[in-house]
Amino acid sequence: MSDVAVEARAIATVPSAFPLDAEGTEAGWGPVLDSRLRLGARGAFGAARAEGEIDVLSGQIAGDSWSLSGLDERGRAVRDAVSLAGLVPRKALIGGRLPWFDLELGLTTSHWGRGMIANHGATEPEFGRTDFGDRAIRVRLATQPFGTSLEDRRPIYLVVAADRVVADDSARMSEGDVAWQGLTAMLLAPDGLTGDFVRQIGIYAVWRDQTDRAGRRTTAAVGDATGTWRVPVREAWLEFGWESAFVAGRTDVARTYAAPVSLPISSAGAVGEVALSTDRGRLGLRGAVASGDRAPDDDRVTDFRFDRDYDVGMVLFDEVASAVDLRAYALATDPDRAAVPPEGVETLVAEGAFHAAAALQPVARATVVPGLEVGVGAVAAWSTSPIAHPYYAFRAGGVPTNAGNLPATGRWLGSELDGSIRATSPASWVVRPEVRVQGGLAWPSVGYLPGAGVVEHLLVTVFGRY
Repeated sequence: MSDVAVEARAIATVPSAFPLDAEGTEAGWGPVLDSRLRLGARGAFGAARAEGEIDVLSGQIAGDSWSLSGLDERGRAVRDAVSLAGLVPRKALIGGRLPWFDLELGLTTSHWGRGMIANHGATEPEFGRTDFGDRAIRVRLATQPFGTSLEDRRPIYLVVAADRVVADDSARMSEGDVAWQGLTAMLLAPDGLTGDFVRQIGIYAVWRDQTDRAGRRTTAAVGDATGTWRVPVREAWLEFGWESAFVAGRTDVARTYAAPVSLPISSAGAVGEVALSTDRGRLGLRGAVASGDRAPDDDRVTDFRFDRDYDVGMVLFDEVASAVDLRAYALATDPDRAAVPPEGVETLVAEGAFHAAAALQPVARATVVPGLEVGVGAVAAWSTSPIAHPYYAFRAGGVPTNAGNLPATGRWLGSELDGSIRATSPASWVVRPEVRVQGGLAWPSVGYLPGAGVVEHLLVTVFGRY
């Protein structure tokens, strides 16, 4: 038995211009078109199986590339869809069922819980887009210690795995980073993995050893816990979901005067969601929090970053914060401003990941007619550490200074209002087209980005699936 899947995606992006620093510098990009063709196949041969997946023509294919650094892996500084960078292998693995274990070996994507720290980038967020996906060459063993087969509705699932990381938020094999990790996970699911009534709780632990292209090393332990409770209530479903994680370790990628050799890492983040859904719509509320660095020049790294594919809104973090970070990197590495850039300056670039912040995100969706859904959402965000632009605050001797090179006051980052319209075809169609139009308005605070005013962003996404 074999299955073939094809997904074509095109995204037209219309951004607005806004100042990124005290000099009024803008990103300098206009309407652009991104493409991606995802090809996948899998087959089962008795107890054995094989699976492959690859993205081709992935990235920007037309439009005005921005003038900021190419460190942002979305490739908005180049038209990379027609280059080798637009070819992204995602899966090439084999697996088999043994009497007590399920074995898997090869290139695969990585996902856990709600996707806060490990995200395969294969699902669409509430608003925004997914462009990445964590990938690793993995050896994995999974078992149900109290079941006779992996199909049994038994409560406990155990996983152990070893990875050679191919690409994720902090390492890219193609650029000379060497990252190894071992992981173990346990999922308790007394009602099985699917169905109307779901109760699940899982724990996940990772030990990681990474050396970057410059020979700088990071070792860290990651602990994560996640849970979901979904129960039918009359003709609706009530769902609670959460995930929390911490990171502890040591790195010499960045150093400070207080820690000239290496820095200990101690950070944490969490997300919680509650939703009420029916066949005609959904009403939900999400809260997210990530620790930040209260004193960037002290002897500890406390900045926690969510996975880049876990979107909180579609403008304030994905577009505004990512561009501000890249401009800060450009200022810090400008030879006319600093003869020697600070150690680990490239870590300033978070690529739109939610970090050093707390946010609330209410969302409402409704099916107007079959195949047509409308959604609205909002984001309110605060900083969990003093607002401090990396370059301007460093130049001010550590005094909190914002992106306008002004004294930063308060913790308010800004707000955002999002809307979407999605049209889908009947599931019975062999080729299933889908169109999704999303628009976002963000109001960065004066304390964070003076002079930005209203930042607008429009995404038009067209899918074709087989």
